[in-house]
Amino acid sequence: MIRRVLIATIVLLSGSTLFAPNKYFKRNDQVKAARHSDEKGQYKDVSLALGDCLEDEIMPEVDYRLDTLVQSATDSIIKNNLFQRIYRYFQQSNEVRNDKKIDFSIIGGPHFSKDTKLGLGIVASGLYRLDRTGMSLSPSNISLYGDITTTGFYLLGIDGNTIFPRDLYRLDVNMYFFSFLSQYWGIGYGNGKRNDGYTEYKRKEIQIKLDFYREIAPNTFIGVTGMYRHVNGKDFKDIRFLEGERNKISSLGGGLILTYDSRDFIPNPYKGTYAKIEQTFFPKFLGNCYSFQRTDLQIRHYDELWKGAVLAYDLNGTFKSGNTPWSMVAHLGKETLPSYGLGYRWEFKNRVNIRLDYGIGKGQSSFYFNINEAF
Repeated sequence: MIRRVLIATIVLLSGSTLFAPNKYFKRNDQVKAARHSDEKGQYKDVSLALGDCLEDEIMPEVDYRLDTLVQSATDSIIKNNLFQRIYRYFQQSNEVRNDKKIDFSIIGGPHFSKDTKLGLGIVASGLYRLDRTGMSLSPSNISLYGDITTTGFYLLGIDGNTIFPRDLYRLDVNMYFFSFLSQYWGIGYGNGKRNDGYTEYKRKEIQIKLDFYREIAPNTFIGVTGMYRHVNGKDFKDIRFLEGERNKISSLGGGLILTYDSRDFIPNPYKGTYAKIEQTFFPKFLGNCYSFQRTDLQIRHYDELWKGAVLAYDLNGTFKSGNTPWSMVAHLGKETLPSYGLGYRWEFKNRVNIRLDYGIGKGQSSFYFNINEAF
């Protein structure tokens, strides 16, 4: 009986609300006093008396400008969250993440040079370890890079070093392809020193180079190398500069490498020495139209003067013999081109630098955007 009375009371109260003569609730006397005392007509604490209705009073109009303010605040929060995410991304990309199988990050940016004009480059860098127990060894690294400019130049490549457990074996990979509006002076110092003695053409090039080493002594490795390069020279303004050679040439070769490497970190050393001698043969029985040999010599040394300052030395040379095609000759020959410049380094990942360089040479200057050090 008590339950029935309670239920009936609730139904009656609800019904009185639904069938009230006016749809707006009447405020109590305290609310009225608060309203009259408030100069702006805003209510801080509003209580409604259930079933106590106001007959002639109209509720204040809704200020729809509040929706705009709320939307602006929401947009601001979204923007702040976006900037915070970008900031956290670059902040965390510089942290050592040994818990991940591969620590991978991506960044892009503009650059400018006299030859390629304004361009946009993007680079992705990853650090990883095949042996996660050998933390004293330098990690393996891989870089993927791409570039496109307003002159039609484009580039896509992969560069990396894989260090196997206990550093017993190493694998170096360098692959790229590009299309570039270039200039060709011919072969030899005499042709190269003439300022106006060149022809313009479009150079399309693909290269795949693999080096595999085995350690034979502390920091000393011996290995084999394989290289394939295809060059397609198109749209020569003066084809006579090729002196009868083919404009489309493929070269395939192999050889031996001997290296000494005591660098503490391959992409960005602070200390150590790197020396390499590489002999590559391009015989006709591998399908080459021209038979020749190539010898590469590199010697580099690094000294850390203080934290953040490294003094580096680099000596390198490329020597050719045999019937070397125009697509495989050394670009500078015997000519020395003095240059100088300034550079900015940003540690994008732990010990992996993004570099922006401004170089000044003979009659030209350029900005360069790239990943890792030049040597």
